[in-house]
Amino acid sequence: MVKAKLWRVEGDGFISFYSRTRRLHVAIPPELEPLTHRCAQIIYTNQRKAIDLFILKNPLDFYRAYNLLASRVNTETKGDNVRITDVERIIKNHGLHREEKLAEIERKAGVDYRTQKEFKGKQSKIRLQSIADICDHYEGREEKIGKGDIESKLILVDEVLLPTQFRSPGHIDITRGTKTQLHPDYCILNLTIDFVSGCPAYAEKVLNSKGEELYLFNPWDGCSYCYARPVNRRNFAAGYFYADEKTVGEQIRKHKQDFVEQGRKIRALRFGQRTENFIPELMDSLLAAVVGAYKEGVISVIPTKTPLFRNEDAKILKECNSTLLISIDKDELSPGICKKGFTNEVRMVDSARKFHEAGVRVIRYVLTDMTKHPLDQKLENVTKAYIMGQKDKIPTYFLLSRANSKKILKEFTDAPLILTRDLKQVRRRKNLFSADINGYIKIGTKNFYYPLDIHPFYKQLIMKRNPNLGVCAVVPPIIQSLCSNCGIPGLRPKKGFQEEVPLKNADKIKKKKRKRYLEKKQREKERRERLQIKLDFEK
Repeated sequence: MVKAKLWRVEGDGFISFYSRTRRLHVAIPPELEPLTHRCAQIIYTNQRKAIDLFILKNPLDFYRAYNLLASRVNTETKGDNVRITDVERIIKNHGLHREEKLAEIERKAGVDYRTQKEFKGKQSKIRLQSIADICDHYEGREEKIGKGDIESKLILVDEVLLPTQFRSPGHIDITRGTKTQLHPDYCILNLTIDFVSGCPAYAEKVLNSKGEELYLFNPWDGCSYCYARPVNRRNFAAGYFYADEKTVGEQIRKHKQDFVEQGRKIRALRFGQRTENFIPELMDSLLAAVVGAYKEGVISVIPTKTPLFRNEDAKILKECNSTLLISIDKDELSPGICKKGFTNEVRMVDSARKFHEAGVRVIRYVLTDMTKHPLDQKLENVTKAYIMGQKDKIPTYFLLSRANSKKILKEFTDAPLILTRDLKQVRRRKNLFSADINGYIKIGTKNFYYPLDIHPFYKQLIMKRNPNLGVCAVVPPIIQSLCSNCGIPGLRPKKGFQEEVPLKNADKIKKKKRKRYLEKKQREKERRERLQIKLDFEK
């Protein structure tokens, strides 16, 4: 999905981002802030979609801005998510050099130009760029621009950034946890709740020039190793689902019936499978769901990187026998969380101790390179949490690191990356556990790197059942899975090989994604060819 487009219009350089609605705004990367001004927001299609528009202070910085954006965007996602767009081609193809055609697109789309007063003199360029952007987005599907006859407006404003308006889409739906679907006899996180469609880690609270609070959607601020990052970096958490005890109880009872038919039992409800849920805006609903689940005999497990302590919240978590997993990694891997004040040091020391002293079952949940002992880690916080747990008796659980790129892999380990062909030569595909070599390998078609073997220390933890140390490593069957059941009392830790069970319709979904990906690449190729022809002609 394209995240940004760069335009050169009659000598000026513009960057457009896509905020989807007029009350949401996208942040520009910090390194680009000195080069740009936020000049306008363009709202179209009955105000359901919007463009956040920035103008370059110096047009000569055009390619510098492109390179800065490309280094941010294209290295973290698949495909070209930032591109230079050929304005002249769009103008020619859609006849935008004629005033009547510009006005026609404006009427169809219902365009409002909210332009900063100081850029009133640039309005003709902003108008041309905006209409070209809309035409480029709907290229070949012009009928989808709109059918209305809506008057276009130029609204000059003192401040482009508007206070954020949150909405409530309705009551939350409790769903089956992905991990427990793939590993039905292993992971106890049977049910899951996500109160938001996009992770709040990407929301940055700021003040506009009028002193009003708002949230910028900052796609650069997510946690680098998050497996849900491709989804979350496209979605701003402006819609908060709610929960009440009664409805949560009803949904859990329905799930119980399904589990009984399968001869299984619901053990735990996980909060935040793909997003961060432990935030002030969601606490009333989160606690209502915790209580509703507890009344049905289901314990809540809450992983969080924003463990804000409040006595009243801690009391409910304690009474409902909940588990709070405070995630620990590295500050550079989760910049959005650290901006909110929850550095790893705060999470590991202050927050953990406050909840522990309040009687909550709290666990330091540490991202770990499991090819090495805790005292030999590249991530210093693993060693710190391990040593700290011996002193303050707050349990430390080691979470298996499964990097989603080579770049992230090198952030937390110095273990070698083993190529698949090398693995075949070393192990001859007979006994996966016979070679001395250990490191990380990309498993099949998965986009994650897993350790080839787990250090004996973590396997022994499962056997010794140490109450202050545990492991979370539910992985493909190339290595043994290890599970300490999130510290829930009465459940025995598990160790062994765990075959994955394919999710329903997985192949169908994969084929659709592949088809969309190939279509996108073909469109990008055609655009590049047209641009190259133009450049060759100019030369």
